[in-house]
Amino acid sequence: MRLLPKSIANRTTVVLIAGLLLVMVLSAAVAHLVAQGNHDLPNRWQFIERVHVVTQVLSKIPTSQREALAQQLSDENMRVQWFNASASPEHLLQDWGARRYETFLSNRLSDLELLDISTGHLTPGTIASGKKSDEPSKANGPPAIALQLSDRSWLLFSAQREQINRSWLLRLITGLIVFGGGITVLAVLTTRKIIKPLETFAEAAQRFGINVDSPPLDESGPSEIKRAAQAFNQMQQRIRMFVQERMQMIAAISHDIKTPLTRLQLRTEFIEDEIQRNKALEDLKEMQVILDSTLSFAREQNNNEARAQVDLAVLVQSLCDDTADTGHEVNYQGPEHLTYNCAPVSIRRALSNVINNAIQYGHSAEVALKHSRDSISIEIADRGPGIPQDKREQVFSPFFRLEKSRSRETGGTGLGLAVTRTVIRQHGGDIVLTGRQGGGLRVIMTLPL
Repeated sequence: MRLLPKSIANRTTVVLIAGLLLVMVLSAAVAHLVAQGNHDLPNRWQFIERVHVVTQVLSKIPTSQREALAQQLSDENMRVQWFNASASPEHLLQDWGARRYETFLSNRLSDLELLDISTGHLTPGTIASGKKSDEPSKANGPPAIALQLSDRSWLLFSAQREQINRSWLLRLITGLIVFGGGITVLAVLTTRKIIKPLETFAEAAQRFGINVDSPPLDESGPSEIKRAAQAFNQMQQRIRMFVQERMQMIAAISHDIKTPLTRLQLRTEFIEDEIQRNKALEDLKEMQVILDSTLSFAREQNNNEARAQVDLAVLVQSLCDDTADTGHEVNYQGPEHLTYNCAPVSIRRALSNVINNAIQYGHSAEVALKHSRDSISIEIADRGPGIPQDKREQVFSPFFRLEKSRSRETGGTGLGLAVTRTVIRQHGGDIVLTGRQGGGLRVIMTLPL
């Protein structure tokens, strides 16, 4: 948004100010709700004024008329009662608010020559009183004001609506819920907004760790995030160029060596000693295999094969059928059809490498194709000698071989799994090796949908 500052510092300042403003608005709303609740209590100005006027009137008329007039002055909002000096009322239950009201009333009614002022709540089921109580407050009854006149008689003013404090408490709780909810929503949205760029960087770093050709970061947002994204993209570009230059150099060296290697093969034919000639030819043949594998690995690292919609299930089944036609045991489990967008030649080469390894070292292969909502899993298991756990990462390194079970005598060059992982990671997936119960190796390749 154009209205937001570019830097994180300024954006944080704006967010904090907005948060404080929201707190102030919500606080005012809560105060308003609480004030509305307090309007029902005896400190309401109109209520106090009415008490003042009624007290003035009743104190000036004969005592014989006070009780009847008090009943006439009562209405739906306030009840007025008069008690003579001999009929003293019972206790009022007091809370912290009632004590505060007494101080306020003493100042407001100071011109009436009152002997005593008491505020509190009527005890349910009893006659109201002007006497104070030291008992713990359970102020559930209606609020009341008891005034002792100069002739020692009492006037009792009580609100007609009961349990007004509960209404006030409900409003307060409602206000706090609104206040707390607003702050919580603001905190969550702000945190997500601040953390979002960091999550994007983490995802980009994870993609880059799997595939150096992963798409660059979007260079937008606050100035700090924009500069960090630019630096990340530049680093990714430099690493990508370094890898490409290294692979191009290896490919060039391998290609250039093939010419003198061919000449050596021709010259070897002129060696008269047959034993030495055969040994030299075997060495040259092995060098040729290594060079071909190196060129294939270099081409895979710089593979720009176009992606296409491929029936991956049919592709896997065809590889299994081709291997079975050579007399080896290969079992396939999975769907008959599964469309996937991939580089078909590279995927076929990667799967073929793993299946051939299973046949070569385990004499059989069990291939399982599974898919979920967001990924495809291809599992290839054998009953061979397996790979020690501490070597399962090393076997993905180019030219690394396990001497006992995967030596050159069996045809291995140490590039099969390296090429396979390169292909899988270029598709955004990964490959892991696990042991198999009862012996053998399980290769799990995961491809994202």
